[in-house]
Amino acid sequence: MADHEHRVRWNIDPYEEKPGGTYIGIEPWLDCGCAINDLKVFAAQMQAQRGWHMVTSGGWGSSGGVGEQKRYSVRARRTTVK
Repeated sequence: MADHEHRVRWNIDPYEEKPGGTYIGIEPWLDCGCAINDLKVFAAQMQAQRGWHMVTSGGWGSSGGVGEQKRYSVRARRTTVK
């Protein structure tokens, strides 16, 4: 993953069961064209760039076919995702 200022949009994961909890599921989109291949690298970049505190010890996922923008599902501390 390139180390640059990422253009990121996000939504709360539609399957999130506790949107008021300490940690929430989010779906980030990378409008800069990057792909998340290593969650720890992405988490470190988002903490440095946006102050996000992401969970890196649990599972995460991605989906999207050829020619489609990838969709990701990650978890983060709710109070840091703004």
